Amino acid sequence: MDGKTLKIKEPRTKVRKIYYAAHRDSIIYKYYGDLLNDSYNKFVIANNLDEVAVAYRNNKPGKNNIHFAHEVFDTLMKQNQAIVIALDFTSFFDNISHTALKRNLKSVLNVNELSDDWYAIYKNLTRYSYINKEDIDNFLLDKYGRKKLKKVGHKLPRIMNSNEFRVFKKNKIETNNEKY
Repeated sequence: MDGKTLKIKEPRTKVRKIYYAAHRDSIIYKYYGDLLNDSYNKFVIANNLDEVAVAYRNNKPGKNNIHFAHEVFDTLMKQNQAIVIALDFTSFFDNISHTALKRNLKSVLNVNELSDDWYAIYKNLTRYSYINKEDIDNFLLDKYGRKKLKKVGHKLPRIMNSNEFRVFKKNKIETNNEKY
């Protein structure tokens, strides 16, 4: 190889915290997410940004990120010269200021103040509560034992009843108190 050393870049593993919404909450979030998407589509069209931010949009039927990337490459190939900048912001969504989020939510919804229902959604998403998976796993191991849990674990309709949950949640529920 004519004296040059080939350097192989080792891939980095991204560690992401994943939170799941309770079933009822996820249905509510889906409803408000659809309302927000509709408002966002109107906002970007009104501000001449419809072709700029295209990910996660519901007004581009039959298209996904592969189609959008193809359009970008088609446009680039028609240029005499082009500069492409690729950026990956670490923990971007995890660090959005709640103040900025609320301000932008009001802007997209085209309101001066959030209505009670939208404020409840905003507050619930920014001051969310969660239980660590390890605590649930330990509860299940204590309740069923390792052998029985392997046998029934994926077939459990509920992992605990209401009374068990009342006892379990003490000192287990954590709340996001950050301002981002």
